[in-house]
Amino acid sequence: MATTERESLVGADWTRRQRRRGEYRGFNWRLASLGGIMVGLLLLSSALGEEKRLELVLKPVALVRASRVKLADVCELPAGSDQTDRRLLETPIAPAPPAGTVVTWFRDDLARRLSGLLDQEVVVSGAEAVYVTVDAEVVRPSDVAAAAEAWLAERTPVPTAKLGLRAHVLLHRPIYVPRYAGAVELTVQPRTVATRTGRLRVDVLVSAGGRLVSRIPVYFEPGGGAVSDRPAQKGIRQVAAETAAVPAPAAPVIERRQPVKIRVRLGALSVIARGLALEPGRVGEFIRVRNTRSGRVLTARVVDGETVEIPF
Repeated sequence: MATTERESLVGADWTRRQRRRGEYRGFNWRLASLGGIMVGLLLLSSALGEEKRLELVLKPVALVRASRVKLADVCELPAGSDQTDRRLLETPIAPAPPAGTVVTWFRDDLARRLSGLLDQEVVVSGAEAVYVTVDAEVVRPSDVAAAAEAWLAERTPVPTAKLGLRAHVLLHRPIYVPRYAGAVELTVQPRTVATRTGRLRVDVLVSAGGRLVSRIPVYFEPGGGAVSDRPAQKGIRQVAAETAAVPAPAAPVIERRQPVKIRVRLGALSVIARGLALEPGRVGEFIRVRNTRSGRVLTARVVDGETVEIPF
């Protein structure tokens, strides 16, 4: 019995040692597996870190055509970039500068700004700085004067050169209108009351896309020419009051094809031209007359038996 018990104890001890040895080997295997997983994670994180790096080439000049500056306006991608990086070029990065101004962005400052905006490392090469400006249409004082003179030429029976009026535009510097705001239009708005004797004012309205951008006063002052010295006694557009004050006679005072004098009042100035009545008219009525020199057909109000007037 003693021998059998001893053998049983030896067998049990051997079994325990084998079990411990197996547990040690299993622990080593698990430790090695864990180490492999950690190394794999490190390699994966390194690879992902390399993918987040964005390389850009800075342009020397950027012409912006929208209200916000996009990444594509100031930078471009190097050759071989993937489609994901190209989609990043449509990212807005800043508001557009005011029209008519130039803003300078330096390369290093732009790289830091883009790294924080895109939440990834950005490496910028190319120009040392980019000059950013907005694509704009320029409205100069000469454009405003031309619009006002064209408006006046359509409403006078004689060429504007013979009126002896000079246009003074109250605009000291050009107006820059961004093209993304819409088409630029210049319209003339007359003033109903003359500002002073011998001076006529109109306002030129600069609008873009239906929105008013600026209102520019333009004054016409006499500078010599075929302008009557007869003093004006009435202001501009005093048509309704005169019509109500003068009773209409029973018979027309001007007959068809009768030579008439066409008068235009410009503030305190009076311009006289010769014309031909195309229809009869009573005092206060509006009739069509033709300018004998230019051939233009105008609408004028009958003043008396030989004079018609074009009101402003």
